[in-house]
Amino acid sequence: MEIPLPWFFDEFDRLEEVFPAASYQYVLYGMGFETQVGLEDTVDTAPLASQMLKDNERMKGEMQARLPKNRELLNKIYEYGLQPV
Repeated sequence: MEIPLPWFFDEFDRLEEVFPAASYQYVLYGMGFETQVGLEDTVDTAPLASQMLKDNERMKGEMQARLPKNRELLNKIYEYGLQPV
């Protein structure tokens, strides 16, 4: 019988544990514990990652188009100064 490994979101009986879940993992793996493979380990994430990279490039382009050019920004700062924070 395989037992799932402890994780940060496991329900422990205290709000704050003495040891974080990673500490339990280190001990279990040191004892030869075998990790139970979950569905997330078998799903092909390449298409999703590829789409996310494309979306990121698109958003980057949109944001860069809205920002002033460096020289333009420096000229405005020179002309008007910076507001105190």
